[in-house]
Amino acid sequence: MSPRLRAVRAFAVAASLGLGAPPRAGAQCLTAGPAWRNTPFDSQAAPFGATFDATPGGARIDGVTGLSLGAAADYKQLAAIVRFNNAGLIDARNGGVYAADARVPYTAGSMYRFRLAVDPVAHRYSVYVTPPGAAERLLGMNYAFRAEQALAASLNSWALQAGAGAHQVCRFALTAAPSGPDAVPPAVALTSPAHGAVLSGEATVSAEATDAVAVAGVQFLLDGANLNAEDAQAPYRTAWNTAASADGAHLLAAVARDAAGNRATSAPVTVSVKNAPSAACLASSPAWRSTPFPVQSGPFEAAFTAIPAESRIDAIVGLSRGPATRYSDLAAIVRFNNTGYIDARNGGAYGADSSFPYTAGASYRFRLAVDPAAGVYSAYVTPPGSPERTLASRYAFRAEQSAVARLDSWALQSGAGSHRVCAFAAVPAPAGPALDASAPTVAFTAPAASATVSGSVTLAVKASDDAGVAGVQFRVDGVDLGAELRQPPFSMAWDSTSAPNGAHRLTATARDAAGNRTSASIGVVAANATSPAGADRFGVKYL
Repeated sequence: MSPRLRAVRAFAVAASLGLGAPPRAGAQCLTAGPAWRNTPFDSQAAPFGATFDATPGGARIDGVTGLSLGAAADYKQLAAIVRFNNAGLIDARNGGVYAADARVPYTAGSMYRFRLAVDPVAHRYSVYVTPPGAAERLLGMNYAFRAEQALAASLNSWALQAGAGAHQVCRFALTAAPSGPDAVPPAVALTSPAHGAVLSGEATVSAEATDAVAVAGVQFLLDGANLNAEDAQAPYRTAWNTAASADGAHLLAAVARDAAGNRATSAPVTVSVKNAPSAACLASSPAWRSTPFPVQSGPFEAAFTAIPAESRIDAIVGLSRGPATRYSDLAAIVRFNNTGYIDARNGGAYGADSSFPYTAGASYRFRLAVDPAAGVYSAYVTPPGSPERTLASRYAFRAEQSAVARLDSWALQSGAGSHRVCAFAAVPAPAGPALDASAPTVAFTAPAASATVSGSVTLAVKASDDAGVAGVQFRVDGVDLGAELRQPPFSMAWDSTSAPNGAHRLTATARDAAGNRTSASIGVVAANATSPAGADRFGVKYL
């Protein structure tokens, strides 16, 4: 593309975003409130940059600015998100949680310059912030797109919203991604444990890594084999459950990788493992404790007894692929929550099929029926002196672990209070009933059939199945609208301005874990206001 054509295209993009000179009044700045505000830009499927200025209206607000595929009407529809949080700090979304690589407080009325480097192909982005009168700082390096948008391969809209207070965003613009090959490998060194250390139980292995552009991830090695999954963000560390390794000498190392594929391996460190015989019961604390069990890739059952030490704690027991060092590492989770009830994780949230209060010092027997291939599990609880009851029926694995196909470790941790877990056992499930041949049911609840729609439209269905709905996929005119929804409520926003005015067919397909599918379709008519010839929807004329 010639320099002149690139300049013309850049001006057209700026005009469509309200960044031209001069656009309609107020187009350069938007103020966030409880209602979602969306602005489209040219679809970006290759690495790109985005910049904007944001000014918080208060000292402790809750305001987000994010990038999405299509107009966003919910936090889950944003892929890359930066936030003024209600603790007075700036953070960003990293997969299933908000995080920050640096502590950046904000002040009401001060303007902060944001720069995002986005890679839709890798579903990752980095965030940089320039506070007033200060140098640019790294807020988040190589963060993953929000878990619900993990498969988004292009972005074409930016949005802002404030759940508390307000903030203003000005001068949003797209920028080109850095060009040219990166041939410089990262630098990496193990920082813990020390050479010659004698270890037992849970050990933390950590490393420092730097790169001329950016470190994409660090893979730890134990005796030459991968130790857990690659850590994609600093500080680079992983947990090693030494009880899963033989007593004696072991070799640790770390491999750092940048986005261009360059790799470097640290100098190795030799350590010794010496574990005492394991106890029948383990007590929880803020530190993560993981214990391995034989790898389970087919349906299996896990059973254990758990005893809460207090009446209102926050303590979990979960199953994972490899030792867990954070909540997002767990696939199946049961919890004594801080409201005094027992619940379980269902995809992106905790829930329970029935009310389960717990009492300090009482013993509760748990039984989990797990199907790794389907990514679901059911949880049953036997309270003291009562028969077994269903806590969770076919709940989805935690969203960050939706693709895990086998499990081999269980973990416990408590954020508040503590609990004891005894007699854990995992065994293959007994032969079950015949294959589920019953298909789900699905019906649209919004919009109404034959409705005339405009702007952002909420698509919603009611879906049910005798064994549980595994997912619902929305389509517009036969084309997928976003990713499949794995948990209720089954609803999604459709930006009808992205389609031509006229008749359109909306379809929802419900799927159960056995692969049975049922679809429902309705017709609607899009009727959005049209712009004058040769102008965009803001009335800005293109070159």
